[in-house]
Amino acid sequence: MNVIWVKDQATFIEVFAQLCELDWVALDTEFERRTTFYPHAGLIQISDGSTVWLVDPLCIDDWDPLAQLLRSTSIVMHAASEDLEVMRKLCGEFPKRLFDTQTGAMLVGLRPGLGFADFVESFTNEVLAKDETRSDWLARPLTEAQIGYAVDDVKWLSIVFPKLLARLGERVDWVWQEGEYVVENTRRAAQPEAFFERISRAGEYDVEIQGRVKALSDWREHTARAKDIPRNRLMKEAALVELAKLNPSHVSQMTHIDDLPPGQIRRFGDEWIRIMSTAEPISDELRVERPLTRGEQKQYKQLMAIFGRLAETIELPREAIVSKKIAQPLIRGDWDSVSSIPKWRQPFYNDARLEFLENVKEV
Repeated sequence: MNVIWVKDQATFIEVFAQLCELDWVALDTEFERRTTFYPHAGLIQISDGSTVWLVDPLCIDDWDPLAQLLRSTSIVMHAASEDLEVMRKLCGEFPKRLFDTQTGAMLVGLRPGLGFADFVESFTNEVLAKDETRSDWLARPLTEAQIGYAVDDVKWLSIVFPKLLARLGERVDWVWQEGEYVVENTRRAAQPEAFFERISRAGEYDVEIQGRVKALSDWREHTARAKDIPRNRLMKEAALVELAKLNPSHVSQMTHIDDLPPGQIRRFGDEWIRIMSTAEPISDELRVERPLTRGEQKQYKQLMAIFGRLAETIELPREAIVSKKIAQPLIRGDWDSVSSIPKWRQPFYNDARLEFLENVKEV
């Protein structure tokens, strides 16, 4: 497959104008994130099935051509979540139409969360090298091994994609629906205030403590992004929750909290006190639900078994239809929470609800 480097703005503009005319392109990224909040792109790889373009992000200043591509052309990725973050960091956009081949593989009966190398091997018997996964993608020059690894990723993605389409048949539309769902959830999760919902331990406490947890979480998200450092390097989640519980009036009271370094206390302690002192009790809309009771945990297992049986009727794993995050609110009766899931899944939720309410909730 022909390989073309894109190392200047003019070539970038020209190439991406051509790519915008295509129905689809396969796209992959290599990036570094070990010491930063944001992923820092080291390479962007694109293929149309006959050519591979390698874009050196260190040579590009204006990423609007990438934004135009995401708006105009269907994007094929594998396990897209981190690549979507890279796209957002570079150009502030997500794909208008996303096809995630990891999701597609699951919808033809392959195991959930299938890695890329195993995905390619399952369709082609080609064994890909994995040696460069954790190498330094911001270093220059890139090694021949790195370049070969990067080319293989997007080359084989573009080769296997049509094979996957053929195997999916009518389920192709399900993958596009799932892509839209992932993009929307990723867009929402990108908002700093949304991270509080992921602090499950907050659900163990009252609305006053949850209000302080949210205030500290919002501060941590905004600060980590502004300084481009990992959120847990700024403040670990367990320490954040303990600080909200303690609600100290003086920084000296913070010193016994595990994983809250003295340097961070000296630097931010007074600010944390101010933030917590002005925090409002969490609203019902934003409140993190308490953990499931023992009885509810039993019902959860029964509900998941129902979903498992329904998934078997179409020869799919249960994970293709439901996740723990989606199922837990259903135990509490919040079936409206699944109104935004992809349409192809809706009938299974309707059937699961009927069986659950008739055979489980009554027990």
